[in-house]
Amino acid sequence: MISVVIVTANRRPLELLRCLNALVNQSFKIFEVIVVLPKNANNLDVLQYSGRLKILLVNQSGRGICNARNCGIKASRGEIVAFIDDDTEAYSDWLQKINRYFVERPELDYFSGEFTLNPKNVWQHWINERYHLSKADVEHGWCHGCNMAYRRKIFDNNLFDESILFGADESEFQSRLKASGFQSAMFKDVLVKHQHRNSFLSFTKMRWGYAQGHTYLVEVKRKQSLFHWTDLLNLSFFISCAYAIFLSFSAPWLWFFPIFLFPLIMLHERKSDGSALLIVDVYVAMLWTLSKMYYSLRWHFRRWGWSSCGKPIPS
Repeated sequence: MISVVIVTANRRPLELLRCLNALVNQSFKIFEVIVVLPKNANNLDVLQYSGRLKILLVNQSGRGICNARNCGIKASRGEIVAFIDDDTEAYSDWLQKINRYFVERPELDYFSGEFTLNPKNVWQHWINERYHLSKADVEHGWCHGCNMAYRRKIFDNNLFDESILFGADESEFQSRLKASGFQSAMFKDVLVKHQHRNSFLSFTKMRWGYAQGHTYLVEVKRKQSLFHWTDLLNLSFFISCAYAIFLSFSAPWLWFFPIFLFPLIMLHERKSDGSALLIVDVYVAMLWTLSKMYYSLRWHFRRWGWSSCGKPIPS
């Protein structure tokens, strides 16, 4: 049996129902669905599928996507545990192919599939062009969180790191599995439809959050230096450092960076040509540098006892 774990923040009820409807139409029928909700939340709309799907509602015990995934894992019973996002719709043969690859490739411990996207603006077009995985990505510990599957034996001694609330959660887990000798792969024909970020604000929040998780993983968990001397050759490093110092003493939602790119981005928002992608590439590079610098400074300030910059970071 396959356990399908869906983590939802309860903010996308219509998307969640579409996700469940796609699971109803799976050609492979031996599976259960675990929907993980935030604390004290309920989603009675999900129960309309109870006659067609074996659904278990679980409230997560803590905060963050890793805690939610672990709650789903602990509640699941299948020999295979597959993850899909609440804004994602699985193709009808999704579970069939997951089961087939695990049967045909007994040496595999986990693998990632791919996603399809019909880009409606430059943000989704950039994701569609830049987010697809190569086999080298998976070998280095990257999988799509919206489309990944694991053998249960992995979770006997391994769970997601709950100190990571968002961003770098899949890569940290898979890097740990790689170091332990588990085998992975990536199959482009194991497909889901992902309704990815479709606005300037949601795209920016996503990239900012990913950088936060990456910075926490590198500096706090791995005790490595986030920036190196080669960064001194990067103009965006200086610009972002100035912004980050200012933001560290104000609020992270004051996104003033790089404001001169905004008119260009808006002019190209509905386009999908090379110039639009190039502008977003520049924006993402500066955003990534700034957000990493911002969180790096905040964590160092807290280490130095500057309590006004927030609560102490976890050890």
